[in-house]
Amino acid sequence: MIETLVEYWGAQTCDARGQWMHPEDAFVLDRTPHPFNLDSPAGPFVGDVLSARVLILNANGGFDSTVTPKEFPDAEAASRYVENVRFPSAHSWTFAAPYYRSRNYWPLIRTGDAAVVNACAYRSVRTGGLDSLVGRLPSAIRTRRWLIEAAVPAAARGERLIVAKRMALWKVSPEVLESPGVIKDPNPRAPNLGLGTLAAVQRYLST
Repeated sequence: MIETLVEYWGAQTCDARGQWMHPEDAFVLDRTPHPFNLDSPAGPFVGDVLSARVLILNANGGFDSTVTPKEFPDAEAASRYVENVRFPSAHSWTFAAPYYRSRNYWPLIRTGDAAVVNACAYRSVRTGGLDSLVGRLPSAIRTRRWLIEAAVPAAARGERLIVAKRMALWKVSPEVLESPGVIKDPNPRAPNLGLGTLAAVQRYLST
């Protein structure tokens, strides 16, 4: 069932206004003030989420007015990114945003050992104040369901290791974070994984 997240986000489109979103989110986003920048494709995950043994749970895609537009300078770049989301195992993720390339877990994404999954796929400068909106956003609800119904059971079977990094927008019960195969990073707001967390990831990958 890990593939259901990929299948779901394969439906994102760019509308006549040049705004990228999942069709199920249009009703909410068109009628609710929000801080998301929709000029670029949504980023539900970074890395080969289909085969990555480690899943790092993050908040949402960041937006930087001086950097993000350079990642998507034209329609070809946006199309290439969307193809990566639709077929994550068939493409290289080495083009990922500088934000991810500067993290201590980036080598694991580059090699396909890890993937980052965002609670909310849409890009914003900040995450503050997003709780209510994300709680109603169909794509975020679907992503939470994927975590509980697909990813957590896979971790309990030893098939994945889930790293709970930035969890505020995930809206999951404490029991989820106590499930077998789930570890919590001790400093969720730090950009990098804690050294102990990174060591636990490396031990898991070595087995």
